[in-house]
Amino acid sequence: MEESELYQAATNSLASDASAENCYSKMAKETKTYVGDVKSFESDLKSIETRIKSEYKITSMPSAWRSAKSVLIKCMKQGIEIFDNNDVLKGKSELQAEIKALVPTYVGDYITARRHLEAASKIFVTLNPTDQGLLKVVFVDHFK
Repeated sequence: MEESELYQAATNSLASDASAENCYSKMAKETKTYVGDVKSFESDLKSIETRIKSEYKITSMPSAWRSAKSVLIKCMKQGIEIFDNNDVLKGKSELQAEIKALVPTYVGDYITARRHLEAASKIFVTLNPTDQGLLKVVFVDHFK
């Protein structure tokens, strides 16, 4: 019986650090069969993990597997393309950078942010063509 690519990726992750890239690329290629179905991908990964842990008597999957799984699932959930326009697999570091770019930057505490939002919501900006493209700031009465 031929083993699935995900199973092969899992066993590759057990072998050595040199197999980490092989684990990542095999797992990434499998994401193509799960387009729009992250839940099934996660479920299948979980099944493979349970099998590998039982067969190899380990308590947790190797870091290469966990890292690849984490990056690929985040990409799938956030709609980040795993392959480029030429259908070439993007590197894991490149994908991690894309994930990081989507994470909002902390700008201060909640109260400060709320004050800024309330102040901004009181201003309504309009463009009046008769003012030769100048912006006109108008305070909206019902926000005051």
